Amino acid sequence: MKKLAKFNLLAIIIIIVFCSCSKEDTNGIYEPILKDNKAEIALITDVAGLKDGSFNDNTWFAIKDYAVKNNKTCTYYQSAEKTELSNRQSIEKSIENGAKIVITPGYLFEKLVYKMQMKYPDVKFILLDAYPTDEKGNKKIMNNTYSIIYSEEQAGYLAGYAIVKEGYRNLGFMGGIEVPSIVRFGFGYIQGISDAAKELKLSKNDIHLKYTYVGSFEDNPENEYIAETMYSSGVDVIFACGGAMGYSVMRMAEKYNAKVIGVDGSQAHISNTVITSAMKDISGSVYKTISNIYSGDKGGKVILFDMNKHGILLDMQNSRFKYFTQQDHDKLYDRILSGEIVVFDDSHFANKMKNIKNITIDYIK
Repeated sequence: MKKLAKFNLLAIIIIIVFCSCSKEDTNGIYEPILKDNKAEIALITDVAGLKDGSFNDNTWFAIKDYAVKNNKTCTYYQSAEKTELSNRQSIEKSIENGAKIVITPGYLFEKLVYKMQMKYPDVKFILLDAYPTDEKGNKKIMNNTYSIIYSEEQAGYLAGYAIVKEGYRNLGFMGGIEVPSIVRFGFGYIQGISDAAKELKLSKNDIHLKYTYVGSFEDNPENEYIAETMYSSGVDVIFACGGAMGYSVMRMAEKYNAKVIGVDGSQAHISNTVITSAMKDISGSVYKTISNIYSGDKGGKVILFDMNKHGILLDMQNSRFKYFTQQDHDKLYDRILSGEIVVFDDSHFANKMKNIKNITIDYIK
């Protein structure tokens, strides 16, 4: 499919980066590019930091790639605590050290960016997965801010549909923190599972889904325990939707000879347990937005990356499917693009839940 070529090329680039680096950073991919200890492009992360194999890494890879190709400086700041104060200090430190573009990945930065965009009108802010929002829920995007949103529900749908068509019936979903982007992944996953089950004429007793939010994006024993509990109860595949939390799930999948659906970028090379990944074009969207800023593009806008913009894809190139083929994927992709299949996001899907009666869902709090 020619319309997917652009995304596939980016996916290849990301995969090459993942193959050639690890948590030890043997090739220097995580090294900042500084001039007089200053950098004009800055990534701000919360305590999760880099080397999450997911969202933060894909954001940084785009920044580093742009800086190398365009002779720019770049660095990153990891907040010390899970507080707005700590995140604010990271942003202010980056600006003191010369940042002209500040990139914040994640919903947890929405209130802070709302304030910072007004305090620092000469600094450009790129906010991923969220809108600048005040304490009362009011949204305001200044001319120096770019809000990038993704249609994660479409990626989740592709993953859920494919995994049922592949033959799996005992499924799991582990979301990180219950924020809109993660909820969209999960709700899309449910819709895809349900639609595939309908096409296969499966009954409610045939498909079982354990669904939970773990409350963090971290690789830790608590998340290992949750994954182990799912796998030991008979779950065959878990959609691990939460940054470094995926490492915890993959280790347990290896222990139980089970499978994982990766998230954000291709995670096939992190573990052989990853059967596919529900991908959104984080690196491409960040790279393009940085490039547009340097070209004089004005902010004050929300940029949506969905399937129509080649921003969403299921990782088929590195998948470990036996039965779900590229042709199956392409047909499904076209059905969504044409409007034959409508995938609802989190704001519209809640009322549709009562209509999903053909799968058994166990919501775990």
